[in-house]
Amino acid sequence: MPDFIKFFIKLKYKVFHFLEILFNRNIIFRSKKNQKPSKNLALSKNINYWKKTAKEIVNAANLNNGEFFFLNKTVINHLASQNSSLGYRLLSKINLHANGKEYLYKITTPCWGSPFLLKKFPFLSPTTASHLVNLLSIEDCFKKKIQNFHSFVDFGGGYGGLAQCINSISKTTEISIVDIPEMNKVQKKYLTKTGFLNNISFFGDIKNLPDSKYDIFNVSFSMSEVNLKERKKIQNFIEKNCLRAHIIFQENFNGIDNLNYFENFAFELKKKNWEVNIKSYNWYEWPNTKLFYITNLNFFK
Repeated sequence: MPDFIKFFIKLKYKVFHFLEILFNRNIIFRSKKNQKPSKNLALSKNINYWKKTAKEIVNAANLNNGEFFFLNKTVINHLASQNSSLGYRLLSKINLHANGKEYLYKITTPCWGSPFLLKKFPFLSPTTASHLVNLLSIEDCFKKKIQNFHSFVDFGGGYGGLAQCINSISKTTEISIVDIPEMNKVQKKYLTKTGFLNNISFFGDIKNLPDSKYDIFNVSFSMSEVNLKERKKIQNFIEKNCLRAHIIFQENFNGIDNLNYFENFAFELKKKNWEVNIKSYNWYEWPNTKLFYITNLNFFK
């Protein structure tokens, strides 16, 4: 591609993004300027990094009762991207999905925390769009609507956005969020302030979940970002307690070959009568992003 064409493509993208930023600056609840600036954390993905990150996110949720939560740089970098291009790409795919329009009518982004919204669809943030396609992906994988899952485990619940989406379309699904205690505080606050706390339980460690059977275990990147010792606990829980699992992961993260890890996990599960699938997660169109989804056939004999 000639350099001048590349230049105009970059220029077009910058203008497009600037217009989205300008639109959000003019929204009443985002126009105030007295939010506390974020700290710039080192990019080392170690335990101390995540502890510092979680502390900064908790502080953002507590500052002015969370009024500027989604303007915090740490929140933007880890939980709620302002990638409007991705948001529109996902929105287009949602509109083409058989159940997409139904969910767009039911799921909106609450105004708590001053979220970044899409100019052409100002009821939706890019992050809410990503949660919505996560749910549509689950329905596609297991041929079962979200409303028909009685129990849903969300490992690494972010700020609580996926749980809010599930609660928007199903009042009967019991949701269990598993995350570190600091993030549980953020999730409780978000879901309380937005009115979506019903049927949701919070757990700071996967070992604290009740010994029961769960319809589905869902992970969006979190499993491929924890250490191998923690992953073993997750594997054991899935095998013992879950009928299905839907796991989005990066092929490589922080020097770990995640694709090889999940291929080995798949090999072990197949020997135990699990149906296993690994494929590209095409919703994002990112080459490094894969989907691992499994069904325990022993429960369906």
